[in-house]
Amino acid sequence: MDVTMSKKSKDEYLQKMRWRYAGRTGKAAKSCLIDEFIEVTGYERKYAIKLLRGVRKPPDRPPVKRGRKCIYDEKVIKVIKEIWLLNEQPWGKRLVPVLPIWLKSYEQRHGRLPRGVARKISQISPSQVDRVLETHRASICGRRRRPPKSNASIKAATPIRAQAWDVHEPGWLESDTVAHCGGSMDGSFLWTLDNTDIFSGWTEVRSVWNKGKHGVCERFTQIESTLPFALKGVDTDNGSEFLNWHFKGHFENREPRIELTRSRPYRKNDQAHVEQKNYTHLRLLLGYDRLDHKGLEEPINELLEQWSLWRNLYCATMKQTEKKREEKKGS
Repeated sequence: MDVTMSKKSKDEYLQKMRWRYAGRTGKAAKSCLIDEFIEVTGYERKYAIKLLRGVRKPPDRPPVKRGRKCIYDEKVIKVIKEIWLLNEQPWGKRLVPVLPIWLKSYEQRHGRLPRGVARKISQISPSQVDRVLETHRASICGRRRRPPKSNASIKAATPIRAQAWDVHEPGWLESDTVAHCGGSMDGSFLWTLDNTDIFSGWTEVRSVWNKGKHGVCERFTQIESTLPFALKGVDTDNGSEFLNWHFKGHFENREPRIELTRSRPYRKNDQAHVEQKNYTHLRLLLGYDRLDHKGLEEPINELLEQWSLWRNLYCATMKQTEKKREEKKGS
């Protein structure tokens, strides 16, 4: 019977059966009604129960949009987006307090806004700002890139260094990369390779485009040529720019062989020495803006080379001299 029964007839029959199902009491009575509904419609039993309870909508029906209607139209979003971009794309809690100030400048440049648009912008909440800008934040750089596949073999071949450093000579480096993405990892942009010597605190930074394995390895070679000491070991994180056979072979297929290790996944404290340099040696100079022009790579690289020399030769560096464990009081 379900073969010849039209969709409209099924929907009308469902509404009638829902009313009857709601009025039934007792398991046996409801089970009998469900059997009748299944025989007429041909639905699977669990699905039929959900339809009769009203949990699921009938099949092949267009979804009904629920909830409150959107009050922020394209005119409002356009103004907020432009102010957001001029403010270096902050999140809602940072943008909302300065919106009234920027709104006056916006009207001076583009003309007075309609009263309804200005009122909505002045009343918008930080969380709503994040919601209306979510699609624009994700689409600034175009198509999303898929995350790289896990390489279990290279991870197994690279030992983990989790213990505290105990070195008495320079040459042991911690290495990390810093993304100049402006808050979105989509598309191509500049990265910075940061290397810090554990014993002396000597730090070298270089820019690289898209942190490819060949580009990172080339910049590392440049850094090694400027070091005032011989390289003995390199400890990296678990990024794909380091955990690849090209990078591993560059250090191990040579004499003397350079020891290559990695930190534990999601444990930034394993690389505390280089992590603290990411701010003092990179963010203070280049900030958090997005650097997505290929032509910036070489000029910034020349700047970072001179910057590294200045920081290493003329700026003081703090170093831990001793560690002391104090027993808990009362123990």
